[in-house]
Amino acid sequence: MKTGTWFIATVVATGLVTTAVVLTLQRAPSGPISAMPEPGQGGQAATAATAASIPAPVSSVVLNQQFNERQQDGGSDFIRELDATRRDPARTWVERNYAAQHLSLAYENSGQPAALAALVEAQDDADPRVADTAIFNLARLIYSKAVTADGSEAASLHRHLRAALDDDRKGGLREGAIRAIALLEDKAYAPRLAELAGTLTSDVAVRVAALDALAALGCTEYRQLGQAVLAEAKAGSVLSVAARRLAALGG
Repeated sequence: MKTGTWFIATVVATGLVTTAVVLTLQRAPSGPISAMPEPGQGGQAATAATAASIPAPVSSVVLNQQFNERQQDGGSDFIRELDATRRDPARTWVERNYAAQHLSLAYENSGQPAALAALVEAQDDADPRVADTAIFNLARLIYSKAVTADGSEAASLHRHLRAALDDDRKGGLREGAIRAIALLEDKAYAPRLAELAGTLTSDVAVRVAALDALAALGCTEYRQLGQAVLAEAKAGSVLSVAARRLAALGG
């Protein structure tokens, strides 16, 4: 399993304000993994868009701390509690988001199939912010080889990724799916990413994410797309910066 530090951002749109919850995942050579809220701007390597941070309610922070403490000796009861929290409509989306995160960590720590099954199911959460977290974390587990890339969980992830790329709702799942695709280094999605990047009517943040993903995947065959977007983008804009990265591939 790969080690190191992960910076995971769930970027969503709330009204006219874009907000982000940034979770830092760390694995030391020995010791537990922790998921802690980190204020500030952030994003996966495939995303150039910036976002203002939002502070989690005190109750959510306390809940997250309790989850962290229980990760060390978590068992079946802990996994059931995480799953119940994620499903509970009375909980805030932040609390349910933490629960989804901790399901992925619980699986890494314990290898219990129930944790993985609950995370897979969380991809269908009614709140796109929670579903986004589940999708990205499942991709992370596959990338780190904690979950096999050719099993039923991976098949489920790819079904959700394909559906998410067609989700044109504001605050939908497209950006998160694009980050997951870049993390998985899966060039099979390149034609769809190029379509999103080159569509003038697409959300700018989605176009930026798609351009960044194509550049991260090293898709030199789409250099001309980067040049075309660069020609129509406002100089100095986030869109132009992302387009320039793609246009410069292999140059």
